[in-house]
Amino acid sequence: MRFSVVIWVVGFALPLFTHASVDTKPLEKLLVNVQKASGQNTTQQQVHERLIENEFLFQELNRYSTTLVTRQSQVGFSNRYHAEQLAMTLLINNFGDIDYQSLKPQQTAPFDKVWLTKAIGAYPVSGVYDNSTLSTLDSIQLKGLPFAVSMKDIVETLSMQKRLRLHQGETQVLYAELERRFRLLQLQNAHTKKLKDLGISYDALYHVALTEIVRAPAQAYFGLKQQMHGERSEYVEHLKGKISNADVSNFYKENKARFRYVTSVEAWAGLFSSRKLAEQCRHLAQDKAAPQAILNCAQDKPLELLSPTIKRETIKDNWAAQAAFNLPENALSQPIRTPDGKWLVIATGKRTYDYYLENSETVKYQATIALLTQVALKTFEDKFNRWKQTL
Repeated sequence: MRFSVVIWVVGFALPLFTHASVDTKPLEKLLVNVQKASGQNTTQQQVHERLIENEFLFQELNRYSTTLVTRQSQVGFSNRYHAEQLAMTLLINNFGDIDYQSLKPQQTAPFDKVWLTKAIGAYPVSGVYDNSTLSTLDSIQLKGLPFAVSMKDIVETLSMQKRLRLHQGETQVLYAELERRFRLLQLQNAHTKKLKDLGISYDALYHVALTEIVRAPAQAYFGLKQQMHGERSEYVEHLKGKISNADVSNFYKENKARFRYVTSVEAWAGLFSSRKLAEQCRHLAQDKAAPQAILNCAQDKPLELLSPTIKRETIKDNWAAQAAFNLPENALSQPIRTPDGKWLVIATGKRTYDYYLENSETVKYQATIALLTQVALKTFEDKFNRWKQTL
């Protein structure tokens, strides 16, 4: 099968795209070989489907967030860096590694600490380079190397930590990146004919690597997977407008078990000055009726005023009660270290439950989040299916 691949050429102020009809079968076979080498039984059809989905995710993400296509975060390395490393791995795993040469001392000698600190200037306070600074850095071409590269290329590739070290004059960071690029060039040159014989260009291989790198942030951006810390993209926030109060109400009725919470729990606890004493008491509690055994050997009884049935509204200022609520029904805890350095053993009994009210904020929030995932998946599938019809 052939489909239109958008090849991303890195190194311009704005991404440059070229379109080419690419036969994916040679690439698929190459990727299957990599999977087999790592012990994974992946079929060519599975690889084919992933390539197609990755391509769609890449094209969609480029429509909505070119920043994420370039870099997943300001802290980490660029997507170009990760894609090049993945491309190198694909080449090595398929065709073998090579004996690399290093850059000659005279090639890197001009780029000493004095030159570097003068050329790169001060590190931006915000950690983000403005267009004027990027333009200046782009004008600084590193001459005498077997490949073309500017200081803009370097800083846009590296992580925030390494960029900071560059501004501090650490030439070893610059040398390491130049050597990495030289190794990639040598590997490309060594295996270009082998790729060509298979009907694969390095640009196509690199693009496949790039779309694989972009896959995870694209899935998060489009709401197919949750982002860290519950963050949501503008795209996903826009989808919330498709969720009505009736949708939330129906979701609550169809998934009421999801909104159940513990209202009270039977619990008994013993507090001890050392872990050894706590373990001894727990051992006794295993052989006898746990609640009474714990109370008999406890040095202190932090739940005495609340036991045996502890209600949710009483646990706010009681650390032991909060711990009891987090244990399963009819459980005997391991010794638990308390904030003040003592040791706690808890036995639990029966739990009672209730349900959040349909109009509560908890229900509205949790139902909306769950429905957002459904809406995002449906929206993605509809777009993806329409796009596949154009291939």
